[in-house]
Amino acid sequence: NDVVYIVRDGRNATLSFLYLNFLAGGHNLSRLDQAWEAIHRLDEREGSWGEHVGQILHQADQRRILFVRYEDLIAAPQIEIARIARFAGAKLSTEAIDSCLELERGVDSYVVNPLSGYLDEPDRNSIYDLLQRHRKEDYWRYIFDRRCKEHFHERGGTEPLMHFGYERSGDWWKT
Repeated sequence: NDVVYIVRDGRNATLSFLYLNFLAGGHNLSRLDQAWEAIHRLDEREGSWGEHVGQILHQADQRRILFVRYEDLIAAPQIEIARIARFAGAKLSTEAIDSCLELERGVDSYVVNPLSGYLDEPDRNSIYDLLQRHRKEDYWRYIFDRRCKEHFHERGGTEPLMHFGYERSGDWWKT
């Protein structure tokens, strides 16, 4: 029952999941002034990021869990893949890891998948336009207004953000 759990800054993860739901026809909310309503509906239907991550953090006392930050996996894939392999009881050579990463670089199936959002051309200044334009950074900063921040906090997001080093202050949502 060992688990490798990839965690991502929950604000970006929430917006990414919201976008995937939008692309799959799960809702039609895309205007920036609809962000709170969209996130609220998503959390009611699927559960919030804070609730999901809070559950797995609670299980960490009862089972072996390796937490891997998505951002670390992207920044240093060789290191994180080796760490995952060690956790699983395997030792991968640097050459094997590099070979796998080289193979992955040549795959574009996710990018060309219409449900990934990479090919989508969202309305200018919509939630998803801002997400696409700031994809390589904390795009939540361009989308979350005061209500979104409060909602994320109230649904249990602050404690996991702090646990995984995404925030230093429990009051991040007030600023």
